[in-house]
Amino acid sequence: MQVQNQVTANATDNAVAALLLLDNADTSATGSTVITDALKVTASGALSSGIVDALDASDTNIDNALNIGTNAITGTTGTLSLTNFGVSSTGAVSTGAAAGNQSGSVVFYDSDSSSPESVTVNPPAGANLTSSYTLTLPTSAGTDGYLLKTDGSGALAWTAIGAAKGALDAYLEMTNGRTTRGALAGGGLRMKEFATVQLRLAEAAASVEGAELILLTDMRNALAKLRRGDEITVADRIRARRNQAYCTRLAVQAVEALNASTGGYGLHLENPVQRAWRDANAVARHVSLNWDAVGTMYGQHAFGLEPKGQY
Repeated sequence: MQVQNQVTANATDNAVAALLLLDNADTSATGSTVITDALKVTASGALSSGIVDALDASDTNIDNALNIGTNAITGTTGTLSLTNFGVSSTGAVSTGAAAGNQSGSVVFYDSDSSSPESVTVNPPAGANLTSSYTLTLPTSAGTDGYLLKTDGSGALAWTAIGAAKGALDAYLEMTNGRTTRGALAGGGLRMKEFATVQLRLAEAAASVEGAELILLTDMRNALAKLRRGDEITVADRIRARRNQAYCTRLAVQAVEALNASTGGYGLHLENPVQRAWRDANAVARHVSLNWDAVGTMYGQHAFGLEPKGQY
């Protein structure tokens, strides 16, 4: 069957609603008819690939291949496969031409319909990837000031450095306006003028900045090696593990210094410094960031012994 609009000799253009209209005009009264599929395409024979395209709307003169309005497109384990975009049967989304020289981007728009702005996430520029990798996000949203780190295998987690950095900001804000209430120091004295408080702040700030510098240097070095196509060696991995554990130790050192100088107020659950102190210590308790365990593994490797641990 073929439905075709033939060439006409009309002097003016005519708008036709549909060449083929499938309409269930039954009412909602008792005994109404419900149609499961208005249009159904099957290949009931035994011929493999008996129908190539169930629906072909590829003509370049067609404005919209499919207009679903506010309705949904449903299915089970089907896939969407375009030249530069695809959705697998498991829901994985891919962008970019895998066989061509085109990279994909993911664009997120804000909710301003009159003047929308966007954030674009791009892969590394050019052909700098030597192998594919997967990044897995943490299981929680983290806390204000936290930083993301990778374990070298693509698993991302919030770091103790982020907790320490957040504690540092909270400590500055909290201490800047506090005064003593009496006891040995006397009342009404500004906390920020005590040398002990100043020293604890300096110690924490130096620890946080040192930890950040170590981690950022490791990441820059690793990315530089990947771009050059160099191998990430066992020595590189063990060194990175050492630095991760040591940065965690520095973060704990920072929050310990701050928490020790908050006084009784620092014990309140709503105090962000004690929250960061608990978080940093919780991170440091993990065996993969325990300084004694990881430091020993680095020492074993440096002395030519078989390193015991994950690297």
